[in-house]
Amino acid sequence: MVAAYVQAGHHKEAFGCLRRMQLEGISPNEFTFVNALGSCGCGDDLARGRTLHGWISEGGMDLDSNSVLANALVSMYSRCGGVEEAAKVFEAVGSGTRDVIMWTSMVAAYAQCGFSDTAFRLFQKMLLEGIRPDKISFITILGSLMRDRAKLVHDLVCECCFDTDVAVGTALVEMFSRAGKLSSAWDAFDSISHPVVASWSALISAMVEHGYYSVAFVVFQGMLLEGVTADKIALITILGACKSSSFLPAGKLVHNFISSSGFELDLVVRNALIDMYGSCRDLKTARDIFGQLVPYEDAVSWNSMIAACAESGQHNEAILLFYQMQLQGMAPDRVTFISVLNSFSFSKQGKGLPHLNNIHELVQAVGLHVNPELVRASIIRMYGKCGAVEDAQAVFRAGEETFVSWNALVAAFADSGMAEKSLRSLHSTQLEGFQADEITLASILNACESPQDLKFGRKVHKQVVGSGWESGTVLGTAVISMYGRCGSVEDAFRAFNTVAEKDLVAMNAIITACIQHNEFGEALNLFRMMQLEGMKPSKATFVSVLNACSSPRDANLVLSCILETTSLGSHESEADLLLGNAVITMHGRCGDFVAAQQAFNSMAVRDVISWNALMVAAEKGDEVLEIFHRMQLEGFRPNKISFVSFLTAASSNSSGSIISSAQSCKAIQALAVQAQVFRDDVIKHGFINLYAKVGNLNQADQVFQDISRRDVVSWNSIIAAYARNATAGQALELFLEMQLQGIAPDGITFVSILSACSHSGQAASAVFYFSSMAIDYGVPAGPEHQGCLVDLFSRSGRLSIAEELSESSSGGGGGGGGGGFQWMMVLGGCQVQNDARRGVAVAERVMEIERSCGAGHVVLSNLLRAPTCLN
Repeated sequence: MVAAYVQAGHHKEAFGCLRRMQLEGISPNEFTFVNALGSCGCGDDLARGRTLHGWISEGGMDLDSNSVLANALVSMYSRCGGVEEAAKVFEAVGSGTRDVIMWTSMVAAYAQCGFSDTAFRLFQKMLLEGIRPDKISFITILGSLMRDRAKLVHDLVCECCFDTDVAVGTALVEMFSRAGKLSSAWDAFDSISHPVVASWSALISAMVEHGYYSVAFVVFQGMLLEGVTADKIALITILGACKSSSFLPAGKLVHNFISSSGFELDLVVRNALIDMYGSCRDLKTARDIFGQLVPYEDAVSWNSMIAACAESGQHNEAILLFYQMQLQGMAPDRVTFISVLNSFSFSKQGKGLPHLNNIHELVQAVGLHVNPELVRASIIRMYGKCGAVEDAQAVFRAGEETFVSWNALVAAFADSGMAEKSLRSLHSTQLEGFQADEITLASILNACESPQDLKFGRKVHKQVVGSGWESGTVLGTAVISMYGRCGSVEDAFRAFNTVAEKDLVAMNAIITACIQHNEFGEALNLFRMMQLEGMKPSKATFVSVLNACSSPRDANLVLSCILETTSLGSHESEADLLLGNAVITMHGRCGDFVAAQQAFNSMAVRDVISWNALMVAAEKGDEVLEIFHRMQLEGFRPNKISFVSFLTAASSNSSGSIISSAQSCKAIQALAVQAQVFRDDVIKHGFINLYAKVGNLNQADQVFQDISRRDVVSWNSIIAAYARNATAGQALELFLEMQLQGIAPDGITFVSILSACSHSGQAASAVFYFSSMAIDYGVPAGPEHQGCLVDLFSRSGRLSIAEELSESSSGGGGGGGGGGFQWMMVLGGCQVQNDARRGVAVAERVMEIERSCGAGHVVLSNLLRAPTCLN
């Protein structure tokens, strides 16, 4: 009867039946106890198992002579987490009683409780005592092995001829995957005589875990071609390979297969589908599947949907789902809290703080329903990301100081930009006997973002060296990136040279460091070295290297490699979008607008950055204006960069007459207000220039008055607006008011003042301001300032003075005096004054400087054709 209850899963009833049996005076035998011990399968059953052990001892049963009962006791303690009690039973029986089953049970007890080293030592001791491992022994030890022992056990498996066994072979695949030895995992799979679906799933899982998603799909297809039917585990595993929008088509094919196989109604599979569509940024389909689950959804379904929203940047929706989940009577668990807490990583300005406080209170109310330590650490981190470090410290102090909580606090300080405080906290962790992990040190390094952080970054680097992780890829790459951001490319190279395995991530980091410091040649050399060493660049590599291309020759080198390794514009992933934008930007930098347009047109998906890059690449103002209008017609909302490009082009003299009225300017201003960018002072400066171009100084002044904190750029914009429209008096008044407001003029201010004087013919004022620049304001006069005076004297017919000024700018030397633009002003003055003799001499100076100056030839030709000059 006890055995029947156990087999039916009624464990408490089995225990009660055994107790009743004893009360009725019937003594249980060893088989009764073996069956009863089988009913204890988890930590909650440990107390009942101890009671059974006590009854066995009271019954005088000798474990030393009863291996079956001894094995049952060791197995029970192993399943229930009582590893110390299992060891006592194991040691209590004689060596002759310990068979392979008992040894394996004891190895399993240590392995299941996380004592992998002890499990391996016991396995070795078993071998030394002459116990030959069986299939279960190998499966047990393979499940707990670390990387450095993989080959040793594999050789033993082969020696015992178990490598072809499907269960052992599958365990070998999983073990090699954990060790990161994928080629060995594949060899182990090939050794299996008849792989079953679990073997295929293990190989697929190995590829997915190590990022070989395309290979995982090849393995999945191979399984189907071999006639092996995919089960639920295989389908869930291959769905995990769909990690970006580029895998969405493949994910949909798997979804179709699931529908045709009858697995679509399975709740676990549906949850995996939600995860897949969330990872692929197809929230619409994820929502549809989630909606079909109602009212059968579980906490995992809600967690999957919340995580999908968080990953896609829909943080408000993630938080809304979190609240809705509770309204539906579904209790959040550990995964729920961690997923929704990650939604706050987008806000470093405290925008998510009220929600975070609510969730923190809920976590405290839920209490034992979640993993308190992990969730507590997540709350500390998220308070840090929201800039609420005092709240983070309060949460830290409220609980036990552990390795996890210390690391979370250090990272919270780093996330809040409090780099020095994070380092002090790091020292505190060490004083308390805790060691920072790699993730924490990487967080602190990532907090170092500018040259001002270099000294601090070097201190953290010393911590990395002291921890022995300097040569590792994760922290080695973080150190390289830190030095790149903080302005020391030399230190970045030294860190790069210490990394043991210079993989693609490390190469990308050092290339980026070179580009950040304009070491473009070095970046391209590293790129060439990658190719020579057979390392395949990623799209991130191309995005970085394209920033180093400033000539068609460099561009062709990188573009040819891109075409060999990827198909630009054929996918819709985020990486493809970034790469396409980088190609457009590179063509613009090289002055090839046609190629930039071709790259833009070839992109399957574009964003506002794509349009901005094309506007920057445009050579003519009219082209920029046309692109700006096109992007709106295609449904893209301009951002700040879009408006800066547009306003710069529209305010230029080359923009034609597309923006030619105040009404058009006001329409554009309304658009900027709607896009919520008009509040930015840079945009307001652009509108001042635009209104000045169309002559609407009243509107320009209104925009100027709307600027709350006027700096020198603001004043320069409004002074230039009046100077441009020949209202020198008002420009000079603004110049004086600017100084009364405590704003010191700069070189650009004086260009506008001198230009205003030039256009209004105020020679005395111009000379006064020119003379006072260096003496009164400490602003050195440059060619552009002297050019304003040359223009003034040329316009007013004082050609001798204009000629002397142009000559003096060369220090009295020869041919380059004054620059071509100043001599062209003098030549224009000669044409106005019909001074042919001087005009010929000035034209010669122009030709000395710019031999192909077509404008100089035209002015001289017109001058010599004038009726007054025909003689």
